[in-house]
Amino acid sequence: MVHIGIIGAGVAGRQHVDAYAKIPEARITVVCAIDPARGEPLAAQVGARYTADVSDAVGPDVDAVVISLPHRDLAGAALAATRARKHLLQEKPKATTQADADADLRACGQAGVKLMLGFVHRFRVELKAAHALIADGAIGTPTLLIERSRSAMRAGTPGWIWRREVAGGGALLYNGVHGLDRMRWLLSSDVEEAYARVHHTFPGADVENLIAACLTFASGATAVMALTYVHFPEDRVWDTEVYGTEGVIRIRTGAEMVCSGTRIRCHQKVEQDDRFLGEAAEFVRAIAEDRPPSVTGEDGRAALAAALAIYHSMEEGRPIRLETLAP
Repeated sequence: MVHIGIIGAGVAGRQHVDAYAKIPEARITVVCAIDPARGEPLAAQVGARYTADVSDAVGPDVDAVVISLPHRDLAGAALAATRARKHLLQEKPKATTQADADADLRACGQAGVKLMLGFVHRFRVELKAAHALIADGAIGTPTLLIERSRSAMRAGTPGWIWRREVAGGGALLYNGVHGLDRMRWLLSSDVEEAYARVHHTFPGADVENLIAACLTFASGATAVMALTYVHFPEDRVWDTEVYGTEGVIRIRTGAEMVCSGTRIRCHQKVEQDDRFLGEAAEFVRAIAEDRPPSVTGEDGRAALAAALAIYHSMEEGRPIRLETLAP
């Protein structure tokens, strides 16, 4: 039995609680949240104790923690967990600076604990199917990837995501970092260069909500990424197309995956979405089997580095090589 502490009771925190409550090999023993109006009912829902103190959430009744906090607080909570030698699943984007991300990685290595990143898209049915087909060579060598995400502010979306002092960035660090990890994972390659433009049109925000980026990967593939997050009504859509030398894969997130190529043609519809449950099950299995999780701290560091390169490109008006960025 793996005893889990949930740190954070916001939108993602509640989804984590629901997921771990379904796993027989896990038990939620503590829920930590600054606001008792959120934390106490969530803890009572699963028979856990409530605390407002992060240091109390990494006590002896906890083997591992799930950290789901505003971006600026992720790194500090991770260091508290590693000092207590607790395994941790850390929500994206891991940190707001490369230095904090690297400090987390060093601390986890020194403490000998496992670190998993909350990139739940890797556990979507349609993304897993696409990844397997690409890895099997179904579309030949991936050459061009088109990533398109659009969202609108919804009830329950935290307001802090539009404040730089708390979020570290805007839509790119809140949603877009998922897209950066999706692309890295599908292509099995890291971003080497970013050339981007971002815009601020969200009322009252001091961070970006519109992003257009061209990314070059170490494999030689090119990706075009368009991300929009608006304050007016808009359908929520996340589409990905991967063009290879022998075919193309089209993904409509939450709906379907279609592969058309010289070797294979297939169409898979999404019947249900258990991405948080899949992530939770993988984290618990990695602890029980004493192995690295399938999504690592290094994955988080790489996606954050790509996001920061996009910001640097916007500021300097030129392509940015990731290798030139200081940690």
